Amino acid sequence: MLCEQGDWISGWAWYLHDGEVRWCIAGKGGAHIVAAPVPADARVLVAHGALDDGTLEVTLSADGTELARRNLGVPVPLAWAPDGAFLTVGYARPFPVSEDYAPPAPAPASLVDVSINVGPLPPFDFETELARIMRHQ
Repeated sequence: MLCEQGDWISGWAWYLHDGEVRWCIAGKGGAHIVAAPVPADARVLVAHGALDDGTLEVTLSADGTELARRNLGVPVPLAWAPDGAFLTVGYARPFPVSEDYAPPAPAPASLVDVSINVGPLPPFDFETELARIMRHQ
């Protein structure tokens, strides 16, 4: 396990399995996975997600070389893990996102760092948001 949040009800996981790097999102429609073999000399793995017409497209790469790209055909949920499942790095929670691994599924000893970049924040207009909230008071 590189990192995961949530479980098979609503969650995502980024992990290694049978010589592949995999990224999985699970939810109402089941598990959706993109996978690619990991090159033997790979040092930096990247999973990049982007919305494409409202559905999630994930690209996996190693050392700057694209390994796989797949539109998973599902939207990103409004909230991850509404049951309070937190982000874990280097191990899996007792309730997995995918049946590919059995918790705790510890990360390889070579895992040094995991960085998550969520991109720029969406525009926020305080006055508009305040008016929206207050109209229900």
